[in-house]
Amino acid sequence: MAEQAPGEPPSRWEIINDYSKTVVTLGAGLLGLIATFAEKLGLARDSAVGRIASPAAIVFSVLAIAFALLVPGRLDRYLRICAAGNPGNGGTATQEQWNTVRPNTIWWCKFWANLSYIALFLAAIALAGVALTRLCLNQQTDEMKALSKADKLLQNFSEATKPKWQRQSLSYSPGSDSFELIVLEQQTSARFKVIVPRPDIPCSIQRLP
Repeated sequence: MAEQAPGEPPSRWEIINDYSKTVVTLGAGLLGLIATFAEKLGLARDSAVGRIASPAAIVFSVLAIAFALLVPGRLDRYLRICAAGNPGNGGTATQEQWNTVRPNTIWWCKFWANLSYIALFLAAIALAGVALTRLCLNQQTDEMKALSKADKLLQNFSEATKPKWQRQSLSYSPGSDSFELIVLEQQTSARFKVIVPRPDIPCSIQRLP
């Protein structure tokens, strides 16, 4: 069966306008994603890359939305002049509008549209950098920090003068972004569970039966 010829293609201005709406939607989505998962991702503390990339993702997302919102205004101005018509052919647009304002308006329309695409792309790259930085964190370093914090906290919860701690388990909970440490004080046989969050939140300790 022969392929049917495509229908009338959409106007290029309609496509630009639709792209601008998509940029606004995606930019707002990125901002919502950052706001929702900022604390769990540890955007402000992971590393130098994370501290730079996370605000960059926010800034580029806002810029993408702002640039995309400028497109319809310029496009509307251009289409109004085109609808008025060429004054040389009986149109109602002025000669200045047709020869000067019209080309300038469409140039700015394309300019803001292209900037919105670039800003959205840079926002996505910055957010990807934050995610990759988070994934590449040294888990062993975090475990050592958790053990150090737990050790300081345990000194105040032992009945022994010189407690001897034996680590029984150490696990990480992605949901709460924290380490759970079970330790045994060998002299008194007391067992403790220590919760050490990865963000800068105070640790908690619980004596087990």
